[in-house]
Amino acid sequence: DGRDQRQVDYAIARGRREPLKIVLTAGSPFDLRVKYQDEIWRGSKTIPFYFDQRKMIINTLQRLYGIDVSSVPALLSQRGQQLSVEYGIRQ
Repeated sequence: DGRDQRQVDYAIARGRREPLKIVLTAGSPFDLRVKYQDEIWRGSKTIPFYFDQRKMIINTLQRLYGIDVSSVPALLSQRGQQLSVEYGIRQ
């Protein structure tokens, strides 16, 4: 949720430790790009923020894999042939 600074900070910190894409379910990716325009991110000049427009990603995960992303933040990753979902802010 791009409106929650704690979640944004968590996503950025986690993204600095491991490769990931930050996909918002709410808030403005444009506003966040402007806010973080001078942050170095994996060789780029700014942090890219994406938006799950019309819940296409969430709906596809539900329809194809039975994964219900019902709360944020959530981290979706692949481990071998399995998809894994972690919910909440972890240190």
